[in-house]
Amino acid sequence: MSTPEIVRLLRAIADVIERSDSTEVRAVAEALEKKPSSGRRQSSKAQKNLDLRSDLDLVTSKLMQISDRGEGRGFLASLRLSRADLTLIGRKNNVHILKEDNLSAIEDKIIESLIGARLNSKAIRGENS
Repeated sequence: MSTPEIVRLLRAIADVIERSDSTEVRAVAEALEKKPSSGRRQSSKAQKNLDLRSDLDLVTSKLMQISDRGEGRGFLASLRLSRADLTLIGRKNNVHILKEDNLSAIEDKIIESLIGARLNSKAIRGENS
């Protein structure tokens, strides 16, 4: 928009305000004040994801305590984590995740890194779990 167009628009708005009743102007002003300035409200899913991100250490420690790959997969499946959440868990634990990886591939990498590596190490050392 050019400057003359903006000036015309503002004059038109001013004319409408001058012709309006003061109660109408107040109502519009109050309606504008009630609108949140941030745009959209956070959905419950977004809030859940924020809570989960703050509990990544808890999820990781639970995975570290699990001694079976299948049980670990079941635990991750029960959480119903998004790709972003799984990626955060993976990054926190130095798991290499590619853009092309889907949810199951990311879950497998996390399970193998946190549970499988420990089980393989115990098997090599000859320890029974």
